[in-house]
Amino acid sequence: MSGCVSRISNAFMIDSQRKVWRMNRVEDIIDMLGEIDTPAEAKVVLWLNEQHRDTTDENHKDKYRKTTKGYTVLSEYDNSIMNLGECGNFTHRININKKGKITQKKLLKTILLHNSGL
Repeated sequence: MSGCVSRISNAFMIDSQRKVWRMNRVEDIIDMLGEIDTPAEAKVVLWLNEQHRDTTDENHKDKYRKTTKGYTVLSEYDNSIMNLGECGNFTHRININKKGKITQKKLLKTILLHNSGL
């Protein structure tokens, strides 16, 4: 098996006409949201695209700024779990367009924690 892990999930929604919608792709949920025009929707986009994978809200300090093209998110988080990459504090700038697509992710700052060998 390669290093990639496949995951199948299903979400269901009932609309105002009581029609049941099955959503099993990221695009299905983003399409349901419509235009990304709130910080909560931008946060859902990050989560769906696994930008906050294996972390909790307490590990993140996100700042959302609405722009003419969508949202810019300054995402600062701590990673102290060795199997998720380097340990330390990381700050990224992530641009999300109004259609829910991440158009840019740029690492702005890294403060690495050095393992003491214990």
